[in-house]
Amino acid sequence: PPEYNVRYAVAAADDKLLVSAGEDNRLILWDIATRQQLGEPALLPGRADNLWAFSNPNQVVLRSGHWLQRYGLSPLGLVPHSSVLLPEATAVVQPDPSAGIANVLVEVASLRPMVQEISLGSSEYPMLTGEPAVLLDEWRKRLAYDDVFAEQTGGL
Repeated sequence: PPEYNVRYAVAAADDKLLVSAGEDNRLILWDIATRQQLGEPALLPGRADNLWAFSNPNQVVLRSGHWLQRYGLSPLGLVPHSSVLLPEATAVVQPDPSAGIANVLVEVASLRPMVQEISLGSSEYPMLTGEPAVLLDEWRKRLAYDDVFAEQTGGL
């Protein structure tokens, strides 16, 4: 894209691919050698807060608001693996995709912060986990956001 403000960028372990998360809430996979975009961008549920790259397997994990998302990297583009709704009071996230988990530091009112282990889901199929009522509310917000985004961008 002609104008693309990058918020985060990480290179894959083989230094052939780069993933960028922009201010426009898009996640884009790039070929470093050709400087070309690979595949279609992924639209994020909000602004990227963190982005991590891992080599085993070749993937990225992204935190966007209350969401933790995992994508595989392929020469054809980003491959969504899972989306996990984080606990509301999440302070710090440390993903470990090789173990299929993320350690999450959660601030609990009137208690000491505690660490929760959250599954990143199987890479065999896209997965969405969390409290059903909260997930439903979050997806309603996201669908409303997608409609507004489509109107503003002409369906980018």
